[in-house]
This record gives sequence, structure tokens and C-alpha cells, in this order.
Amino acid sequence: MGTGTVIPIKRRIKESIPIRLLASPYMMVKKYLENQRYDNSKYPSEIKKYKNRHKGGRCFILGNGPSLQVKDLELINEEICFAGNRIFDIFPKTDWRPDYYFCVDKNAVYQLNSEIERMNNITRFIEFSGRKAINNSDDIIYINSNPFFRINLFNDSKTGISEKPEHMFWHGYTVVYPMIQMALYMGMKEIYLLGVDFNYSTVIGKFGNVKHKNNVQDYYSNRKDNNAFLNYHSVLYSYECARNYCEKHNIKIRNCTRGGKLEVFIRESLEDVISSNQ
Repeated sequence: MGTGTVIPIKRRIKESIPIRLLASPYMMVKKYLENQRYDNSKYPSEIKKYKNRHKGGRCFILGNGPSLQVKDLELINEEICFAGNRIFDIFPKTDWRPDYYFCVDKNAVYQLNSEIERMNNITRFIEFSGRKAINNSDDIIYINSNPFFRINLFNDSKTGISEKPEHMFWHGYTVVYPMIQMALYMGMKEIYLLGVDFNYSTVIGKFGNVKHKNNVQDYYSNRKDNNAFLNYHSVLYSYECARNYCEKHNIKIRNCTRGGKLEVFIRESLEDVISSNQ
């Protein structure tokens, strides 16, 4: 194991189980009030407009892993695509653009706000609690993707697939998870993951224990981000939940990522998926 990402001490304290246990009464009330504020906003009705918009269709959901390649984006240029966070880093290299953009981490919204604002030709779904970071824009849709307060962020198996995302999305500890839920809400019957490597240089265990890996690249851009880590068990539970939901509802969900560590979903080559639709 290498030295890897150093998680700031302030963040470690805020995410520690004893501190979160002490703060839970206050935070649960705060979450309740925030949920009420969201339900009384215009955004639930905005999200309802997307129900079954692509009924029976297929889509690609992109992660920002190091396996993501420009040549692969060119292959899916005519497909319906979801992407999030720093996907715009790859825009200068390709004409491909996602149809839907997600940013569901409040801290990320504040960090990426200027880039998010510039993507005014892409439908953007942004975490409601980060709304103050974004200048008013009629074409940004705010979503409630973190409606619950959890004591242990690192071993959270209480997740699901929201069938009423106009009220809330399950967070899933990865931007990929709300994108999967929105794809399902839109009526997709085939979902393909691409660039979801499920492998970070910093991995957090069940009780917040940090492990670092040598020679692991976090992103396709080779950028290093001190806030980037894999919340392994909580994310794993989310992916397993998505797989089980799709199996139960006869929805095809496959992993087209080149390599990586995500083995929850059946793998399928990107070339085979593209050729099957020609």
C-alpha cells in the first residue's frame, strides 16, 4: 500500500461514527426540513416530465474511470448517454456530449459550479442542497438525492431504487447510482455502464478505515483529487441493489467497462452492444 490520498482531518472527524451519532438528532431534523422544502419547490413537477420519456429504450451511463476512452465515446455518439461530475474534462477531445448530466455531491457542486453553469446545452440534474452554488438557471433541475442521515457512511446497506424520484433518489455513494435510477424512471429497458472502474487509489472500509493502493489511477484525465475515494461497501450494496431490481423487473443492465474491478453486473463488450443495434 502506498501513501495515496490524504483525507483532511476535518472531514475524518465529521464522518467518524461517534461524532455522527452525537449529531444525529439535529441532522435528522435538518434533513426532514430540507425534504419538506424540496417537496414544496417546483422541481418535483419538473422531474415528473421525464417519466417514461425513453420507454423501452437503451442508454449508456458513464463513469469517469481511467478506462474511459475518447474512441469509445465516438462509438456511442448516437446513443442516449448519462454522465456526471468532471466528464467535461474530456469535452475538448471529442464532439460527443451526454444527454443528461448529474452532480449529486454538495461539495462537488460547489467545486464544479462554474463548469456546471457553462453546460447550458445539456440537461443537468443537480443536488438540491448545492443550489446556492449555482446561478439561477431555468434549465437546471434540482434533485433530492441525499434525503437521509446515516450514522455509518461506510457500511450503509439501507438503499433502494426510488420509484418516485420526484421526491427523492437513493444516494448510493456514487453519482452512477442516481443516474441508474433516472434511467429506470425514464423507462429504459437496457442500461450499459462504461468507464465505471470501481477502483480508486484510496478505499474506505466498513468503519472508515483508509487503505491506499499504489499505481492506481482514479480518473481518465489522470487528475488527482484529494476528495476522491471509493466508499467500497456502501457503493457495493448500491450496485447489488440495482442489479437485483433490474433482474426482478426484466431490465437488462450490463457492464461494458474495459477492465476495472466492478463484477456485480454481467460484462458485455462495447463493440458487441453497438453491433447488435445496427
